[in-house]
Amino acid sequence: EDCHLGTGVQTASSNRWGDYSSMSIDPDDDCTFWYSQEYYETTGSFDFTTRICSFKLADCGQGGGIPCGDIARFQARCRPGGLVQYRVIMTDTSHNGATVTFQVDGANDDTRTITGTGRAQGAQGGFAPGTHTVTLSDPAGCFPARTVTCP
Repeated sequence: EDCHLGTGVQTASSNRWGDYSSMSIDPDDDCTFWYSQEYYETTGSFDFTTRICSFKLADCGQGGGIPCGDIARFQARCRPGGLVQYRVIMTDTSHNGATVTFQVDGANDDTRTITGTGRAQGAQGGFAPGTHTVTLSDPAGCFPARTVTCP
């Protein structure tokens, strides 16, 4: 939502300006800011209005909050019986509880939680023999997709 710009000014100096101003971050995504502020639609001595708005940083929240540089390895392999396994290994363990998402062949999202050991791993089964593509889709853009061949 766009924040509203006032078009007036306060002419009296005895009134305290800014008492009703606040900014906070939304705990649901840690990227949305909620802002409230007084403004004057028209010039006056004490007839302000308060408006609440929100805005979100454009690149915030990408990659589940995990910087690409904190991921040491992204691995994938295919096991007999069409089982595709994948994992990430972190360079530091401060991301305990954060999540990463894997995809096999561009679908089948599998979200996994980073453990205290600094890794997340998972597997999906039932893939036909042949080549399959494993992607670390969140955080995106950290590593190229891995191609695995199932026996």
